[in-house]
Amino acid sequence: MAITTRNELVEALALIGITGLARAGDLDVLFEGGADYVLPAATTTVTGGVKQSAAVANLAAQTVTDIATAQASITAIVTKLNALLAAQRTAGQLAP
Repeated sequence: MAITTRNELVEALALIGITGLARAGDLDVLFEGGADYVLPAATTTVTGGVKQSAAVANLAAQTVTDIATAQASITAIVTKLNALLAAQRTAGQLAP
């Protein structure tokens, strides 16, 4: 589906629940010649543009046979979770 008019863009955004920018008239700049539009930063109360976060590889299945492997598994899980959270913070998807 190609969006070629402001009204089509407003309708498409409304379908996914983003209407604040359309009401404020901020979408007009998208259809003005040569103008670049940057979405505002997202906050806990404002929907905004965010970057895609860095890839975080899946963690292999953990096999626990004793306390030592349980500790190693927990450490691996915590490390992977922290990497995911850091990637989201860097991309602006999660508050710092």
